Amino acid sequence: MTSPTTGVSETPPRDVGIPRGTGSSNRLGVRGPLRDILLVLLGGMVALVGDTWRDSRQRDRRVAGALASIRAELVANAENVGSARARHLRVVDTLRYYTARHAVPDSTVYLGGVFNPGNVTSTAWQSARETGVLADMDYRVVLAVAPAYETQERYRALGEAVNQSIIIDMRREGLTTVFRDRFAQFIPLASDFANRERTLADLYRATLAHLDSLTR
Repeated sequence: MTSPTTGVSETPPRDVGIPRGTGSSNRLGVRGPLRDILLVLLGGMVALVGDTWRDSRQRDRRVAGALASIRAELVANAENVGSARARHLRVVDTLRYYTARHAVPDSTVYLGGVFNPGNVTSTAWQSARETGVLADMDYRVVLAVAPAYETQERYRALGEAVNQSIIIDMRREGLTTVFRDRFAQFIPLASDFANRERTLADLYRATLAHLDSLTR
């Protein structure tokens, strides 16, 4: 269309095809994937927290179970060592009685054995160490318990060595010579082990008391 005053065509500009609402649709298109990513991340974090919580509870149960087993083992070892000490003290008194009278001990003296160290075990402690539970325990608990097991292992090893020595003497010199003719040799041996057993029993009691104070 031509203007009557200017003679210039006043044809309105054509629509260049710019889509309406493009900015809004782009924002919606970005928000969708971003929302999905955030949901995935949130779900992963929730799952991770849940796994950590379950692992922590399982670890706590393992530690509690190991501590209960260790405590029960120490109590049993203390009882066995206490019984062994009482037996060794009776042997010492009995053999001293015969020595003072220059007499030969009656065969009944040997019925319970003249040298019998207490049966001590470390199964619970070794199991906790081999399965890695010790690494999850409070370090103070490990430090409190370890000396008792170290001391009892020396006691066990020494008792085993002495028993082996007695067996060798019996095979070489005969049962009569070792237990009748040389019975006095068992007095210092039984007395020494009674002292060791008193020390070990005291250590057990102190360890159990300390363990109870740390795990209340």
